[in-house]
Amino acid sequence: MADEGRGPKLVQAGFATAAENAGFIEGTLKIAFSGADVTYKVTTPFRFIDATVHATATASSGTVTVKRNTTAVTDAIVCATNHALTRAGTVDDAQIDFQVGDDLFIDTNNTPSGVIYLRVGRI
Repeated sequence: MADEGRGPKLVQAGFATAAENAGFIEGTLKIAFSGADVTYKVTTPFRFIDATVHATATASSGTVTVKRNTTAVTDAIVCATNHALTRAGTVDDAQIDFQVGDDLFIDTNNTPSGVIYLRVGRI
């Protein structure tokens, strides 16, 4: 039977693979960091949904904060113990929509190393 557009489809959405269903695209952005801040210029609008940090080294009191330009989207996410996974505890709903030209800023404190996985959706 020919595909008639029903069900999820895999598509490329910028630097994330996403599943499309009923016109909504959700994807995961994977961003590595190692003791320094990371900034990306947004080229496709998206809505921030959630963040999970996977620490790849021990960094006493290490944290990571997701920001839209200079304003925090999440609380400081702990990234202090090697191999630990930690999710954002709070999300500022006034800051979740990223537009073309915004900076997606991964703000690191106390030199943590790891990977942050951001769940995002198309707006």
